Amino acid sequence: MLDFCEHAGGLVTPFFVTKKGGKLRLIFDCRVVNLRFKKAPKLAMGSGSSWSSLEVAEGDQLWIAQLRVVPMGWSWAMWIAQRAHQFQALLGTNRELVQQAKDGAVKRLRAVVFLVHEEVDACLQVDSLGYTINGSTGIVAPQPLKAERLVKGLVYISRRPTMSGKQLEHVMGHCIHHMLLKRELLSLFRAFYDFISQCYDTPVKVWPSVAKEARWAASLLRLCHSNLRRPWDLLVTASDASLTGIAVTSTLWDHQDVVAVGAMNERWRSRGKHPSDKPRQSALGLLDPLLDVESVIPGSDPHYDNYEINPDFKEIPEHLLLPADWKLRYSARMFDKEGIMILEGRGVEASLRHRLRAQRSFGKRCLNLGDNLGLTLGFCKGRFSSYPLLRIARRVTALTVAGDLNPAHRWHPSERNTADAGSRKWEPKGAPACHENGKEERDIQKSKLLFSIPEEEGEDRANFEKEELTCRIIDKSQVAAVMPRTNLDYERRLAEFMSFISERGLALKTQPSTDAAIVDFLHLMWEEGRELHEGLRFYAAFVAKHPEYGRSGHLRLPRTKRALTGWKKLAPCMTRPPMPWEVACLIASHMIQLGHVISALILVLLFSLYGRPTEILELRQKDLIRPRSAGGFFTVHLRPEEAMIASKVGLYEESLMLDSPFCLWLGPLLLKLVTAPDCQDLLFPLEYHTWKLHWDAAIKAAGLQELGYVPYQLRHGGPSHDHFFKLRSMLEIKLRGRWSADSTRKRYEAGGRIEQELLRLGAVRLRAAKDAAKNLEAKLTAACNNSMPSSLKPSGASKRPLGLQRSSASGAGGRTKVSSSSSSPAPPTSHKQLRMQGWTPRGG
Repeated sequence: MLDFCEHAGGLVTPFFVTKKGGKLRLIFDCRVVNLRFKKAPKLAMGSGSSWSSLEVAEGDQLWIAQLRVVPMGWSWAMWIAQRAHQFQALLGTNRELVQQAKDGAVKRLRAVVFLVHEEVDACLQVDSLGYTINGSTGIVAPQPLKAERLVKGLVYISRRPTMSGKQLEHVMGHCIHHMLLKRELLSLFRAFYDFISQCYDTPVKVWPSVAKEARWAASLLRLCHSNLRRPWDLLVTASDASLTGIAVTSTLWDHQDVVAVGAMNERWRSRGKHPSDKPRQSALGLLDPLLDVESVIPGSDPHYDNYEINPDFKEIPEHLLLPADWKLRYSARMFDKEGIMILEGRGVEASLRHRLRAQRSFGKRCLNLGDNLGLTLGFCKGRFSSYPLLRIARRVTALTVAGDLNPAHRWHPSERNTADAGSRKWEPKGAPACHENGKEERDIQKSKLLFSIPEEEGEDRANFEKEELTCRIIDKSQVAAVMPRTNLDYERRLAEFMSFISERGLALKTQPSTDAAIVDFLHLMWEEGRELHEGLRFYAAFVAKHPEYGRSGHLRLPRTKRALTGWKKLAPCMTRPPMPWEVACLIASHMIQLGHVISALILVLLFSLYGRPTEILELRQKDLIRPRSAGGFFTVHLRPEEAMIASKVGLYEESLMLDSPFCLWLGPLLLKLVTAPDCQDLLFPLEYHTWKLHWDAAIKAAGLQELGYVPYQLRHGGPSHDHFFKLRSMLEIKLRGRWSADSTRKRYEAGGRIEQELLRLGAVRLRAAKDAAKNLEAKLTAACNNSMPSSLKPSGASKRPLGLQRSSASGAGGRTKVSSSSSSPAPPTSHKQLRMQGWTPRGG
């Protein structure tokens, strides 16, 4: 390895590092010498993904001969070693040719004074780059000992130990190395990256999200391998998306066409330039970096691009993309407003779902075409930096693992995408213009047409036009019978049903065929594990669209009703348990600690009024009515008639008193949010999703995630609490909750459920919940006095919220007195007064 000379060209320092197995690796510190050389060109490194892209024909065996020489330290060492492997056929199905190629590579390396050692002759099984390659079976997998050690490490991380991001980075590096055999598994990691970047040098307890991803990786690493003998699926799919829908088309190609197109990776469109491609070296001829001194001269172009277009990259032939050869297999309407990249990703997911409907596609390489180059490159890479796209990639990964697929993604121009038309069939033909009187342009033109039809054309056309306009008016009135939000949900469910019958080739021409199609669709929903309420919602959507099948219609769906009855017996609905008052106080206390005082007030109001979150968030400031006499109660006015929004059971003008003895202080605190008695502004300037985020944060801070509490349990908790402590009769509970059926209130008669829910908390959380119930009034009062959000503060003194006019005088103990502008605020009520009024006060 050494040679002697009179004048040294540079000074290098040797040192050793420990290898696995107790051996030493010799490395030279060539940092000073490397400055004399240009930066080595970019090159495609051999990795697990390289092995997964190879194929071995049926009946052939894979022979491998490899070099284990890597001159460590020199900046060009990796480039030269990789080129030696890249341009020598060191594996193949002919043993003699493989051995001959290896001998030629060794001879050339020794000719330029390299010492070659640890040669491996052509064999059927070898370990390379941490993988075990079996030429007989065609399986490339991580080395068993390394894989098992990595799985144990991931299982340890899933137990949430204390570690730094740097330690996790080492584990993740090994995971990525193994998962390159199945690149789609790289989409598992997201929290790993965040933990590494935020806690790189600081040991902290592993986040729950990191532990979850570690459990996923530990389970899926055992499935991480590549089968070189895996055949190609001759079914080729193409997907596309527009802002209104997605579509999937498919066709059958010949085997040689599928192999030729699928073997090309979209990431190979660009490649690292060879050193001889540089202008200076092209003029002087090919320079050998080992023999020519000119290679040491620095380049003259500082903006030189290391990449170039790969001239060997093959596009998809045009004759394979003829529309006549492709058929539309699936299409669905998209109702949510999402980016086109996300919609394109949903199209790719739909194409895999369609493929897995046939058993013949399992366990094969599959080819999918798309016209979004960025998305295609992301799927080829196996991961995305955008979290919405990463979620779609994870669903695609789940499908590929379930179907044992090896997907290949190729790009083709959108002009030749056969799925384009199917994804755009829901696009509007043109937005109708509106006039000042509210009539649409097409309606006005239609009405004019009724009076301008020539008599010689007869009365048939006029009658047809009149009927069409009348039907349009009737349709508008029928649509108005359903809430807009419910209408959108119905349209989404009906679009899914129409896609189902289109795929199955079913028809809705007669009553029996319609009944049979609905039963088949309900059976599919049952097999997919959906809940009963989804089946009932679909049935309601169908009846709303086709009222002739409704209760007052003349057609019946007997098989559908029987199927829903059977579904209800097989999977009966489970009611949510009531939430105890102590748990609600614990959540509200954590909301206050997190600075969400308004959200805490909403929570207490929901519990006291048995309210639904949406109707409470729609309250206006004028809907909070102050008491007119001392000792009276505040009143909340729900669903005013002038708002033209009815309740769930179609009622208006509902008034509820804030007379719950455990939160009589709630009314004066809500009054602090009112700027004027007749103000039309919302009482709570929050949207539901914002309040839900505050709820989730408080649940997490209180450690109640595993109990699965949801906001709607407040509506169940209030009546159960009042009945258990005999604060109201069942009739009063029914009227306060605005339930129309007596069967609904029976669930609140089981008072033992409250005690059962309290026992689920455990000793520590139960103690904290009871303390929160005792101190909630003081915490909320202090928070409302000291930390009202700036968004609620009025600009002028005249608009100062009622009840927020503080006096400058301080009482005993330095407390600031808060005086209300109300002439008769609700004063605190003692336990003695409550007993006189017939209330049984809650203990504690």
